[in-house]
Amino acid sequence: MIFDHPRLYEATADRLAAWHSEGRLVIDYDILPGIEAAPGALTLLYGGHNRGKVLIQLS
Repeated sequence: MIFDHPRLYEATADRLAAWHSEGRLVIDYDILPGIEAAPGALTLLYGGHNRGKVLIQLS
């Protein structure tokens, strides 16, 4: 959607960064351990069952 409004990108990025630094915007992560979790991570992501960014922790 951002590509539909390129003139608003900078102001929006600034506002989101401010909200994040103020604690008003919280970023959630779903961290799954090990490469063997990769298939499940894709299922989680594409099934829409994740809370935030889906990450696989390798170490």
